[in-house]
Amino acid sequence: MHLFKTHHAGSRAIIAALAVAVFYAQHIQAQQRPTAGAGGVTKQSSPRIVAHIDGGLETTPSLSPNGRFLALNRYDEEKQFIDVMDVRTGRSVTVMSGFGESDDAELTWSPDSKLIAFNPHDLNQKKDFLWTIPVDPTTGHLSGDPQRISTTSAHVSAFSPDGKYIAYADSNAITIVPVRGGVERVIARGVSEAWTLAWSADAKWIYYSSGHSTDVRRVPVNGGSSQSVTKFPPQFFVSAMVPERWFALSEGRTGSGRIVDASTGRITASYSFPGRYAVVTSGNPAGTRFYGAAWSPRNQLIALNVADGSRRIIAAGAEPFSPALVSPGRLLYSGTVEYPSRHVKTIAMDYKANTTTPLSYASGAIPPLVQRLVSPDGRYVFSSTANPSTRSHIYFLDLRTGREREITASGFVGYAHWRSDSRSVLYEGAQGPQTGPLTIHEVTTDGQDRVIRTLTGAEFTVLGPCIVLNDDFFINASLRDRLEIVPTMGGTSRTILNASHGAIGLSPDGNTLAVKTSSSARPEFITNILKEADQITFVDLKTAQTRTIDLNGLRTAGHGNLELIRWMPDGKHILLFLHKPNETSNSLYLVSTDGTSLQKIAAAGEPNTNTDIAVTPDGKSIFFTYRPPTTADIFELTSAAGRE
Repeated sequence: MHLFKTHHAGSRAIIAALAVAVFYAQHIQAQQRPTAGAGGVTKQSSPRIVAHIDGGLETTPSLSPNGRFLALNRYDEEKQFIDVMDVRTGRSVTVMSGFGESDDAELTWSPDSKLIAFNPHDLNQKKDFLWTIPVDPTTGHLSGDPQRISTTSAHVSAFSPDGKYIAYADSNAITIVPVRGGVERVIARGVSEAWTLAWSADAKWIYYSSGHSTDVRRVPVNGGSSQSVTKFPPQFFVSAMVPERWFALSEGRTGSGRIVDASTGRITASYSFPGRYAVVTSGNPAGTRFYGAAWSPRNQLIALNVADGSRRIIAAGAEPFSPALVSPGRLLYSGTVEYPSRHVKTIAMDYKANTTTPLSYASGAIPPLVQRLVSPDGRYVFSSTANPSTRSHIYFLDLRTGREREITASGFVGYAHWRSDSRSVLYEGAQGPQTGPLTIHEVTTDGQDRVIRTLTGAEFTVLGPCIVLNDDFFINASLRDRLEIVPTMGGTSRTILNASHGAIGLSPDGNTLAVKTSSSARPEFITNILKEADQITFVDLKTAQTRTIDLNGLRTAGHGNLELIRWMPDGKHILLFLHKPNETSNSLYLVSTDGTSLQKIAAAGEPNTNTDIAVTPDGKSIFFTYRPPTTADIFELTSAAGRE
């Protein structure tokens, strides 16, 4: 299970301190035995923080069964490493590297501490194959060559009690394979995203919990139908378990959880980390000691006061992004529910009273929604995903009824805009973000999606931000240094600027375009994404006259939705994410359209690439999301209610 992701390289000194702290805490906490309390709930010591991590780890460390080593998935400048660290000395050795980032990365030890199972991302085949890494149980050093043992992606895995086999789950099935590779045997199909997997002590059953169910099930190792073992409240998911002994139930994004005795259903331990994610990931078979991680949410939704620059965090626990104002005082944003699944929930917020109401789920929306547009009459919200590897999805949310319609698009959904009658949306379509020809689609609120024009020619082979001027024309800012007005239903396109740098924004009165341009002869590109721009050019759509302002050496963000240009309601200022040359972080700037003022209003640090900017009609408040530096705490939880 992917637990937390950090984007800053951690030092080995920090990791060494972690290992020593865990090792020390195990011996100290072994002396503590809480007593049983009233109501069938065991009193336990508060979660004990045994280590703090400022960055550098991709998943929670996994302690070997012999207690001597920690397996760590280390992240360092976009490179991934598997390290094995001796908890007595703090020294570590890298046993695997050269693989891609995996959101579901997990480390699992064999019972004899001689193998580590891991599911790194294969950059070529785009799958998370299961590997076993042989290590010396006395030194932690690599004792042989790592070996791929699965034929498909593995989300989670578990060794058999005798260490001869390993069970793993992909997105639809549970499979058993010898730990050194060999013939695979599928024992269960139709298992939707199993997130927790464990063998029974007698090796006759595989227990699992799916991200789309509210129970723990088991399936015979020799084949047969699955059985429901126990149910749990829908707000929880099973983050760890020892079958027939205990289950760890976590709420994840709310920072709380509990340990439940598998036989009696009693809660034997609980924990709470308000405002943080917190998950128990392992524990001893007796159910007396548990380990987990608590970390800060990766996104925060910020309300910014334009007048004084003060900021207020108004949402964090549900990984918020893509804010949009739907009416005075009412804000919509998305929240990804990381555990047990990455579904996207649309949430309505009264940002003055700071109250929230979940409206709907957009199931399986991966990656997150990339745009959210409110219809001119205020009734519907259009949103879409953009997934280069699969078809995009479109969602229409009816704000009157709270119902949401999901539509699978025929390909990649680009930028979109509502028609004036609020009955349909126009959007750019393609087979992929860099695959032509481009098509113009019209999708109606009742789910009808049709192509109304196909655009041919080299300039239309990649998607670019489009802005609908009216129901008959739209502007295409393709990545071919060209800005064009395109008749929607047919006709000849007209070039209005030969220096387009990709992102554009239409003024509130609809008469002026703000366009990102570059002082260099040609802009630089990273695949289909512009690297940077250092100027803004304004185009008068009535007279075709242009004027350019310089950004005083600052550069645009150059990737994702950070490329947007948002106009302020007064029509005299625009909002941009900018950075200094050679800097990786971006800050939010308020730029006057006459070029006389360039003001940093929010040092965002690391704005999320799936963000958007929402501005209140009076221009006094701005809403945006950003990603703060990640921190994590490893905690230990004890209980006296376990069974030796």
